[in-house]
Amino acid sequence: MSHYTQLQTQMHDEEVLLEALSDLGFHGLVCSEKPVLLSGWDKQFAEIKIPESMLDSAFSDIGFKRQSDGSFKALIADYDRRKYGLSWINKLTQRYAYRKARKTLSNQDFTLVEEEVDQDGSIRLVVRRMA
Repeated sequence: MSHYTQLQTQMHDEEVLLEALSDLGFHGLVCSEKPVLLSGWDKQFAEIKIPESMLDSAFSDIGFKRQSDGSFKALIADYDRRKYGLSWINKLTQRYAYRKARKTLSNQDFTLVEEEVDQDGSIRLVVRRMA
């Protein structure tokens, strides 16, 4: 079993976080209002759980634990940080920001006119508000 590293995120919206995780190929995740136990020796609990069986060559589950400010903290086993470390969190954060922007724009009656993905992976959205 492995020790968990805790990485603070700026992600607050559970629905959008689940959509971002789905974009990265994680479907049917274990989500609970009451934290569930993650595999690992130090008995970490989290509201969102990616079971190790869904992770490629992972040693333990990955979890997202809600903090008192409403944000989620990622819990990743030290052994698994080689594949699911900062670069993976950065990809997840980008998908979260994209999904959050689309949700916010839709709620404010904006329509997506154009979407471009640059060679560096950045995404540019062109929107229009219908009056």
